[in-house]
Amino acid sequence: MTKTKKLDDEELVRRYAAKRLVFDPSRTLLSTELVDDFTSWAESHNYKINRAMVVPMFYRSRLFSSLNGHNVQRVQVALVTDKLLARLDTDTPPTTRTVSIWHGLRWRTDAEDLL
Repeated sequence: MTKTKKLDDEELVRRYAAKRLVFDPSRTLLSTELVDDFTSWAESHNYKINRAMVVPMFYRSRLFSSLNGHNVQRVQVALVTDKLLARLDTDTPPTTRTVSIWHGLRWRTDAEDLL
């Protein structure tokens, strides 16, 4: 049984972002990948995480607010697939799948960690 550390959400998100993310207005991350990575990172550092609370934790974080100049936004976008494109030439109405992305973030690279 591992010992669970107590840390407020803001500090946990701040520590994670410092290790794993770069604020970049030209980039995006899939929400599912961000949640998976955050959950794995937190658990590897003995923090207990409820996956359903990850997105609200990021929303509430001052680190991600426009007040700090990062202006990270979570948006829904439609994925266009080959199957969808093939259906556009028929009478069958196209169906799309939407995904959630975080605009303004990218993964930190190993090279950046060496700086």
